[in-house]
Amino acid sequence: MFNIFSKKKKQEIIYIKNLKINKKNILKKIKNNYNKKIKKINVLLDKKRKKKKIYIFFKDEIKKI
Repeated sequence: MFNIFSKKKKQEIIYIKNLKINKKNILKKIKNNYNKKIKKINVLLDKKRKKKKIYIFFKDEIKKI
């Protein structure tokens, strides 16, 4: 479900194949893994790839889900 790769320091992008997944479920899943290390999360729709694009900004380091 999740494809993850690093873009820059302190930032990670997750592509989600299923567009029907809602933001709350994603946030729960991510926050369970990362807890208080997350600064902010942005969810964007990528129409070309038909996926949701999630940007996660961390306070410290990047960790994989």
